[in-house]
Formats: sequence, structure tokens, C-alpha cells
Amino acid sequence: MSKVEQIEKLFKDWKTEHEFDIFCKDGIVDEKEFGKNLPEIVFLLKDANIEKEDESDVCKNLLDTANGKSNFGKMWKVLCMWAKITENPNTRFSDCCDDKFDIKDSLREYLKRFSVVNLSKEHGKGVNNQDELNAKLSKSVRNYYDYTRKEINIIDPSIVICCGTYHQILDEYEVYDKILPSGARYFNADGKIFLEMYHPGSYTSYSMLFAYFKEVYSDFEL
Repeated sequence: MSKVEQIEKLFKDWKTEHEFDIFCKDGIVDEKEFGKNLPEIVFLLKDANIEKEDESDVCKNLLDTANGKSNFGKMWKVLCMWAKITENPNTRFSDCCDDKFDIKDSLREYLKRFSVVNLSKEHGKGVNNQDELNAKLSKSVRNYYDYTRKEINIIDPSIVICCGTYHQILDEYEVYDKILPSGARYFNADGKIFLEMYHPGSYTSYSMLFAYFKEVYSDFEL
């Protein structure tokens, strides 16, 4: 059974045990391309910004984006830029951006080469208040992080980059975390590195998100 098939089976069990308005599937975007020339990465995000059942397959949406069929939004541009840094830590910001300081469209290809897991499998459309979102994420962790942990372990990445989700999951692992020279925090669990990182959709410029991720990632040799 492939990893994607194992995740699908897990999702069926997940939906049997817990009720969802809309269950948003995620995981490995493209199993053949996953980890190609990169460390095997999971970006642990918050929730999926969708509102319709037929949009609830995050991996299908990302494949459409990678193939130029849908909009290449800021969050995905940032993740592709970060993935490029993991491929080549000597990457410069000018390698990622065009003459208008937007992220190059050619970076779409990186969407196929990493995995995405949302902490909440409920759709996130319309949740804009930060306190409301934090309460939602805390509820998701409390109710079914055991399933999220199983999903991550099926994917079995070398590194889980926690994009604004680090502190929500830290207590679930009952470990002490450490501080890198860059100031970012991390811990080791289940044979993986869990790394604190900004959310890619945060109100921060591409250049600052590039520079910070590059500095943090340089602390590791994967």
C-alpha cells in the first residue's frame, strides 16, 4: 500500500470517528515527485481556506496550481521559495523573484515536491479573527491530534516545518525544545525535526520571509 493509499485509509477512519462539516484532505501532493532533490518536508499549516466540498482536496488544488490551472497565491509562493532554499542553501533572493520583486512563476514546480498537513481538517473560510482561529486550532489538537500525528508518521518526513503551529503541538510530544543560533525553536520526536517558523501568509515581505527561513535552515544539515 502506497503512502497516499495509507493516508486515504486514515482519513476514512478519521471521518468515521469525528464529525466534520467539510473534511479537507491534504498530505503528499505528488507521490512520484515528493522529496525530489529536497529533504522530505511536511509544512504543518493551520487550516484550508475553502468553503465548498468540491474544493476540499488540498493536494488536488496544489497540483492544479503547479500545472498553471489556478492562482499561485502568496502562501504557496513562500512555501515554494522555502523549498528552493532546502534544495540549495546558497539560493539568493534574486534567484526566486522577478524584476517586480514578485516570486517567479517557475517556482510552481516545487509544489509537487513537498507535503502539506493542516492542523485543522475543518475548512477555514471566514475565520479571520486570530483568537477565534487559535481556539479552533486548540480544539483540533485536543480532539484529534493523534490522527494528525499518524498522518505525519505515514508521510515520514525528515523535517516538519511548523508554520505558525509550533506552540499548538509542542505539548503533545512531551519533550523539551531547544533554541537554534538563529533564535528559532525546534524539537526532535518520532525520528523527525519539528521546526518553528512563521506562517507563509503572514503580513511580512517576501524578502524578509526568505532571509529568515534561510538563516534558520542554515542551522541544520539534513
